[in-house]
Amino acid sequence: MLNTIPTRLVEVWLERHRALGSGEALEILDGSERDIAERLERGRIDMALTVVRPHHARFAPEILARERYMMVLPPDHPLASESEVHAEQLARDRMALRRHCEALPEINRFFVDRGVRPRFVLKTTSDERVLAVIRSGAGIGMMPECFAAGPERFVPVRDFELVREVGLLHAGEPQLAQGRASPFAGLVRAHYRAA
Repeated sequence: MLNTIPTRLVEVWLERHRALGSGEALEILDGSERDIAERLERGRIDMALTVVRPHHARFAPEILARERYMMVLPPDHPLASESEVHAEQLARDRMALRRHCEALPEINRFFVDRGVRPRFVLKTTSDERVLAVIRSGAGIGMMPECFAAGPERFVPVRDFELVREVGLLHAGEPQLAQGRASPFAGLVRAHYRAA
């Protein structure tokens, strides 16, 4: 499972899976996009919930969601009520940087191309810490919209069109059949269909 899938979703899926009483044994590996792809390639994992890229076609991808990357602002930020912000409007804000973000190179390039070189209040691999910094009012950050669940404001950034496709990848044909029958994978699919 991609480490940038919100923890609150994983918790809900595991609670529901346990309530099913299906007897399906799970072993979940939390990892980066690269780590997951390498493990799939070697047959070390059967199925992955991760970002789907065009070169993943050999893993029989099931795209479940398209998520925008958005600016996350404290609820009392002067731009929190805007329907869209410009990168330049954020030049004076301090950023909480998600070092593990699969889109970090694209996000950095976007801001640098607009002359915005943010100062950082936090550099971390913890999404929960990023959200805590934002809620405290100490900084802002960029995150996929799937993290929108609290008081923070998720606002699109003008001209930043990057989205991530999240889905299931399968190590091979037998794992594809197994994944289609998996109660846990069914819960994940149902969540994304309902969203």
